[in-house]
Amino acid sequence: MIGRNDRDAYVAEVMDAGRSAPGDEVILRKVLKDLQDAGEDVDGATLQKEMHELMFMAAEDMARESAKTEGHGKLHQGF
Repeated sequence: MIGRNDRDAYVAEVMDAGRSAPGDEVILRKVLKDLQDAGEDVDGATLQKEMHELMFMAAEDMARESAKTEGHGKLHQGF
């Protein structure tokens, strides 16, 4: 989408940006700039909405995985 083939390096850049200041604003600005520099027609509000939806989905996935792990451990406690 942004014309880069080095996905892992880009993920590291985004994560580093996120560590530089609390909150999502730094990440939002970086990704928005990168998308716009790549010629993508996207605005901050749309990107922020998408980021929040993806974060919610990730939290749900983590909760499901945690529940699986906890349930799995309880099954083996009696052995």
